[in-house]
Amino acid sequence: MKRTQLKRRNAARTRAGALRLEAAQAEAWGRSSGWCEASTPACPSGRHVAHQFHHRLMRSHGGQHDADNLLHVCSPAHDYIHLHPAESYEAGWLLHRVAM
Repeated sequence: MKRTQLKRRNAARTRAGALRLEAAQAEAWGRSSGWCEASTPACPSGRHVAHQFHHRLMRSHGGQHDADNLLHVCSPAHDYIHLHPAESYEAGWLLHRVAM
């Protein structure tokens, strides 16, 4: 395959991935109504706005851009989830890689 064909193929994959992520984020936003879905100790008290999307099964572990894999979270919650993995796995904010 020629280099230009490979570039077009990779660009198409990137566009398709971006579209999947946008659709999953829209579904997760619809589920959360814009509010943080995590209730970490770092979260502000009460109902508060979410600004980020967190992959429960990390992309480095094979996580996909699916609404079921995304949590709509505030910035402090997102940081907390990654800084406290043991608690996050227990709470379901992070998922372990599934063995194949």
